[in-house]
Amino acid sequence: MATPMLDPELAKTPDQKVACVLLLDTSGSMQGERIAELSNGLRTFKEEVLKDGVAASRVDLCVITFNSEVNVIKDFGPVENFDPPELKAEHQTFLGTGLLEAINRIEDRKETYKAMGIPYYRPWLFVISDGLPEGEEPEVLEEAKARLKKVQDRKGLVVYSIGIGGVNLEKLGEITGSKPMALSGMKFNELFSWLSKSLEGVSRSKPGAQIKLPDIHWATMQS
Repeated sequence: MATPMLDPELAKTPDQKVACVLLLDTSGSMQGERIAELSNGLRTFKEEVLKDGVAASRVDLCVITFNSEVNVIKDFGPVENFDPPELKAEHQTFLGTGLLEAINRIEDRKETYKAMGIPYYRPWLFVISDGLPEGEEPEVLEEAKARLKKVQDRKGLVVYSIGIGGVNLEKLGEITGSKPMALSGMKFNELFSWLSKSLEGVSRSKPGAQIKLPDIHWATMQS
């Protein structure tokens, strides 16, 4: 394994961290209201996290988008350093490639925490998509599923998968290894407000402790 990269930014706030990756679908089917509301939701998320001083210092955020390319629009670091972009929807849905990028980033970040002696909570991976994989090689998706399952089996990651529109929740759940939820309408602001409050609760707990998350009013869970 390569020597982990040390991060001077982490040294400024060496208290425990909760790594959170937002993996966002920006494929062509997200055009129009969906991509606009997703962009608005990201701004809401930043505003909500920064209202809580503890969460602001402990949430370690990475934001990745995927269509026919995967782009890390914000690598791990403080939420205050995130400048939410106006997202653009185009091309196909390389979900497997996006998942592999997210897993790699999370595993590397955990090694950095260990090298710097920084305690951390179980990382969160938040997947938002309105469609199933399209355009990438099948073996890429299979590799992503296998690696995701391996990490989840050893309790190295918490995964939330959110389906937009008429996405096949059963298939999305099979891919992500989590029980998917369907966003009600365009409640992206409610979704990201919930995420920020959940991360606030995690950041104030002891690493490994069970916490009660806020009630979900923005989605329906697959039965």
